[in-house]
Amino acid sequence: MIVLETSRLLLRQFHSADLNDLTAILSDPDIMKFSATGVMTTAQIQDWLDRALLAYQTRSFGIYAAIDQTTQRFIGFCGFIPETIDQQPEVMMSYRFGRDYWGKGLATEAAQAVRDYGFAQLELTRFVCIIEAANARSIRVAEKIGMHHEKDVLFLGNPVQIYAIER
Repeated sequence: MIVLETSRLLLRQFHSADLNDLTAILSDPDIMKFSATGVMTTAQIQDWLDRALLAYQTRSFGIYAAIDQTTQRFIGFCGFIPETIDQQPEVMMSYRFGRDYWGKGLATEAAQAVRDYGFAQLELTRFVCIIEAANARSIRVAEKIGMHHEKDVLFLGNPVQIYAIER
């Protein structure tokens, strides 16, 4: 099911056939360099995908596969995940794209669409991104969609920065 469309992307719900494409992203050391979980195994990726599929049935929001409109290829993902930060429930925006798609503004394009969807359709009042200080690319995406650095915390034992935006 297509959730959002931008000028270059379709953002749709994941389906089980996305496992191989998702594995190419979540098992890539360069892509996962700034992930609190690090490179994921096939079993971890299957669990991630299962949780994403279940979220569509149990929550009003989720994480969405990013599809290049020109090639119809899976190139990454962007969406919302519930998270606990400093013992507080938060809605976290997450985005990751294949290396071939870095530096083209696609993560920003997807994040802007998801931001607008979150505020207008899902009626979220706030969401955050969890970003390592050295992850300049991700910080740029967060800032371009209007997020600001809110605080530094430990997340899964790693020092990270919380970027936030409110409606």
